[in-house]
Amino acid sequence: MDANKYQLMQTIAAIVSAVSGILMVFIGILFKRYLDKRQKPKLVMLHDATIGGDIKYLPPEFTHDNSEEVWIKVRVKNISPAYAEDVELRLYSIKRENDASVSRHTAWFKVSSMNAISTSIPSEFQQYFDIAYVKKIVNKSDDLGFYLVLAANPMQDWSKEKEKIETSRHTKLFIGGEYTLLISLSCRNGGTKHYKIRMNVLGAGNDDLVAEGLLGLQNFNRRIVFNFLGEVNPNLES
Repeated sequence: MDANKYQLMQTIAAIVSAVSGILMVFIGILFKRYLDKRQKPKLVMLHDATIGGDIKYLPPEFTHDNSEEVWIKVRVKNISPAYAEDVELRLYSIKRENDASVSRHTAWFKVSSMNAISTSIPSEFQQYFDIAYVKKIVNKSDDLGFYLVLAANPMQDWSKEKEKIETSRHTKLFIGGEYTLLISLSCRNGGTKHYKIRMNVLGAGNDDLVAEGLLGLQNFNRRIVFNFLGEVNPNLES
């Protein structure tokens, strides 16, 4: 075999080897994506109860109706390689302290910073959802308002949804009564989990009603009780 043919064969072999390597990498990427899509995503609900954590204070310049608000949020994190599609939180049940009845008014919690009740979450990302908020109109001596952030499907414009939240018997909560909530966490390509929360806004003390000025987060926070109790089996809950 002459030198030119030998060199040509070496070149062809090198090209075939390089192409085969690229194809193997490409096939590996496609196969991983295929496995990721077939794998069900694993979601967890989290809450940081510290000031500045998942409890957010909004001064009047951010509420547009001359009010102060404190928003109570939870985070949903995707801890799997799979992409979680249409993640949503639903109210499974709510029970007020010393009330024998359990309400099972089904509705969706709003996705934070979005006019939506569901969203997709990539691997290792997290998304906030709004659970409730506490409200005080500035320069009025009326006590606080306490509301669940439940929305219709599909959602209306947020201003209309908020107006409905603050007038509906399903979302306007009483001050001074502890509420126990079971919340369903689900996504379109995965299963369902349930989480338990207890929350309360304590009744006003002698120093709590302020006719003028802002309350600020510290004064709000000493009246808000929020206990995140983790994942539960709804069949074992009374």
